[in-house]
Amino acid sequence: MIDLPARKPTNQVDPSRFTGKSFTRRKTFPNSVDDYVVIVDGLIAGRIMNKTLPFQRVVWFWSMYGPYYPSPTGYSGEEETLEKARDALKVCFWQWQAWALKQPGKATWYGADG
Repeated sequence: MIDLPARKPTNQVDPSRFTGKSFTRRKTFPNSVDDYVVIVDGLIAGRIMNKTLPFQRVVWFWSMYGPYYPSPTGYSGEEETLEKARDALKVCFWQWQAWALKQPGKATWYGADG
């Protein structure tokens, strides 16, 4: 079973380490159905899961919770498909990296290794 990250810093990372890296996803728990953690360069960057909302509306919820990011637009959302949720999480991640590269020193990363 994967331990979901607690919101306390576990790493200070150099954001340039992610340049050119790709994302992978795997089930959050062994028996998970439509619930995934998203990993980049060995660190859990976020989560994507299928949710049923009121009135049987089904969405894919995504959330970036690995890197610290004081984003004015947020770091989570809902999309119609897994692919759109994956793409939205990637966009958020690369926005974080661009921001983090401009900050002095290393970036705070919350949670566990992938």
